[in-house]
Amino acid sequence: MSATADRRASGQGWRVAASLLLLSGFLLAPLGYPGYFQPHSGFQPVYTLYAWEAAGRPIDGLPASSLTGSAGGDGVLSYCLAFLFRLMGADGPSAVKAVYALAVLLAVGGALALFRGHRSGATGGSIALGLALAWAGSPMVLASIYVRGWPGGSLALGMLPWLALALAYPAPGGATSWRSVAPILPGLALGLAHPGFALIAGAVLAAVALVAHRRVNLRPLVGLLLTGTAGLIAAPGTASASFRQFSWPYQWLGHTAGYAAHSAPWGPGVPAPLTLGLLPVGLFAAACLLVQPGLRARCVVVGAVAVVLLLLSTELARPLWEGRLAWALDGPWQLVALASFVLLWASAPPVVQLLPTQALSGGALALLALLLALPFLDVPLSPVTPAARPLAAFDDGRILLVRAELHGPLRHGATPRLRLFWQATQPLERNYTVFVHVVDQADRKWGQRDSWPVDGTRPTTSWRPGEVVVDDHLVHVDLDGPREGYRVLVGLYDLGTGERLTLSDGTTAVELGRED
Repeated sequence: MSATADRRASGQGWRVAASLLLLSGFLLAPLGYPGYFQPHSGFQPVYTLYAWEAAGRPIDGLPASSLTGSAGGDGVLSYCLAFLFRLMGADGPSAVKAVYALAVLLAVGGALALFRGHRSGATGGSIALGLALAWAGSPMVLASIYVRGWPGGSLALGMLPWLALALAYPAPGGATSWRSVAPILPGLALGLAHPGFALIAGAVLAAVALVAHRRVNLRPLVGLLLTGTAGLIAAPGTASASFRQFSWPYQWLGHTAGYAAHSAPWGPGVPAPLTLGLLPVGLFAAACLLVQPGLRARCVVVGAVAVVLLLLSTELARPLWEGRLAWALDGPWQLVALASFVLLWASAPPVVQLLPTQALSGGALALLALLLALPFLDVPLSPVTPAARPLAAFDDGRILLVRAELHGPLRHGATPRLRLFWQATQPLERNYTVFVHVVDQADRKWGQRDSWPVDGTRPTTSWRPGEVVVDDHLVHVDLDGPREGYRVLVGLYDLGTGERLTLSDGTTAVELGRED
């Protein structure tokens, strides 16, 4: 009888896992679209991957610069995984997208294992499926990929359920058993994915595990401390996002899917998500209100932990962000994401008591999670695919020229069209003018066009980080010039001061071929 029950449970587990894998494909759909997308990081993860490969694939850290600035909080794990996909024949952009897909699969798989319980059977399979999708499809997890776009940070969020599982449920076995070693792996991996976030998440989740489960497995913390501390020591020392978007209380309970990289609510565009998510908040509130009174003390403690994390993500914590927090984290959004996971994890055990019919309730929860994820899957696609490196990086990498195309003959009397593809890596505070010069071999100028980008309709202050701006310029070449042998020079300058933006080599213009 026991063997039959075990077989039924095993069969149900496989069915739940297969259903979850199928449903998670819905969350991965934008990664399958042709081309690349336009998160805040733009093409920088792809450039960093190629730069890391060119540097000999060092395992002790990433190159200090990929021509676009520091790789920041990301650890080396995401680029090691991307390189494995490269060995399978993937190009750089596809390899980075594969890492993002792996982050989602880790999130759903880890959450399923966590919410099903380990040895204690906290929740049933169908409820666990719904809770797993509630985490993998939460705004902060999807935004880490499709809005902010840093592979290490995305992997770190995907690994949170695995770390929680290892902390809260010590595995049986002797000192030499693989089961006693396995709990170390989530800590090691999380530290390699994002060292700073790993140390903070480890401390927070250990505290929650102690409150909720009255026990903590210390093995994951050992691995986490080893890789996390080593990663921070080897880190370049700056956050990957060179801008910080502080959260506001009105955002915590919102459900918007914007891309604007501004802290203030009056910034242009809809701000990027900084929300706990409707499902984590709703399930936590229901669990605290409807469970037995003896469990409400745990809710108070977990809620207090979430509130502290949220306060650290606001403008009030700016002095801390001007210190070590900016060194350890990509930005305040990571603390909001951690608070969201804490609420969902704490609400999982009582949820099975609150939902009457598990199969029906679990299906409804899964469907609701997917519906709430829909706005975050409307991903803007890039008109070009990133190359191994940008054509030019102006002003310490704040503005990238990622591609250029010259259409039409480059000879005297002609009017060729130059198409430029720009990308900002952070919000720009000034409007810069683009200049296009056609010069001969002696640097004499025979054609010129100066204008704001896109005929003045897209000033640089309107560029959001990661967006590809397509900028066309028609340049007439003087008929009195040489028949051919011209060169095209492109750069940017401040119209008010006349000062040009410099490239990394100190020059102020990049020379273009017919198609770069």
